[in-house]
Amino acid sequence: MLVFSIEAMLEQMKAAQRFRTNLVRLMKESRLNGSDLARLLGVDPTVISRWINGKHSATLDSMDEISKKTGWDVQEFFKPIDGEEPPPKTKLTPAEIHRSAGNTIEALGYERPRLKKKPNKKAN
Repeated sequence: MLVFSIEAMLEQMKAAQRFRTNLVRLMKESRLNGSDLARLLGVDPTVISRWINGKHSATLDSMDEISKKTGWDVQEFFKPIDGEEPPPKTKLTPAEIHRSAGNTIEALGYERPRLKKKPNKKAN
């Protein structure tokens, strides 16, 4: 049985919402639509649509690629949205975040949930 921290799961969900909201904001500010961004990234437009609609989550590698192609700072994706507390400060360096690409929990400074080990039942 896998045991997850509810707080870590909620923070991961908030991070995904921040990404979607801020991606749309940055696209509007840059006057890019989903097709334009997809063309820049060399991906199918449905990828962008799925990110925006929350059907898929972008990996940190994807966010890094968006940043390189558009000039947007990766930090922009995690800016608090209206009425929200700022996200926790990460304890990782940018290099560590890059190495843990796709591992949102670690990127946010949380430890990855571990399996709860059951005690070994030894026969006497």
